[in-house]
Amino acid sequence: MMRSKFIVALIVASACHGAAPGPQSPTTAPDPAGPPPRAGRAIAIHRGTQLGVHGEITAASLEDLLSRRFARQTAAGTFVANWNGTEDDVLGEIQAMGWTDLGEVARAIPDDFDVRGAVQFRLDDPANMPGLLRDFMILYDARRYFNEAWKDHWGSLASGDHEVYEAYRIDLAPLFAAGVMDGAVP
Repeated sequence: MMRSKFIVALIVASACHGAAPGPQSPTTAPDPAGPPPRAGRAIAIHRGTQLGVHGEITAASLEDLLSRRFARQTAAGTFVANWNGTEDDVLGEIQAMGWTDLGEVARAIPDDFDVRGAVQFRLDDPANMPGLLRDFMILYDARRYFNEAWKDHWGSLASGDHEVYEAYRIDLAPLFAAGVMDGAVP
C-alpha cells in the first residue's frame, strides 16, 4: 500500500511540473536571467503572495504591477502600460470580479504566463493594460467575468487571446455565449 501511494505521488508530481517549454517565439526576447518557467504548472502558484503585493487597486498601481511583472517584455517593447482610454471600464470590471486588493490581481496572473501567454507579447502589436488584465480575469474565472464584469465593454477577442485560453484549457462556453469568439467554432 505504501509503495502505491509513493508511485501515485511521483506521477502527480511529474504531471504538475509539465514538459519543458519549446523554443521561444521569435518576437520574444530571451530571458537573460535564465530559461522561462516550465509550462504546465497549475494557476495555483500565487506570485502576488510571493512578492508581498498589496494595496489599493488604481490605474497607477496596476501599471506599476504589470510593468514590474513583465519588465522583460516592457524593455523589449512587447508590453506597453497603455490603457487606450479604458481605465474606468477595466477598473469597474476588476471591482465586479470582487477584487479589492492589488494582491488579488497579482495572484490571478499565472506564474507561467510568460511562456503560455507568450503570443500576447509581440513587437508588431504589444500587449497593453486592458488586454492583459482582461486575460487574467478570464483565466481566473471566465463565467464570473462574463456574467458580472464584462458588461459588453468589448466585442471580440484580440489576436492571440484564443490561443492563450486554449493553452490554459479554460471553458470557452462563456466566451461563445457572450459572442466574442469572432467566428470560432465551439
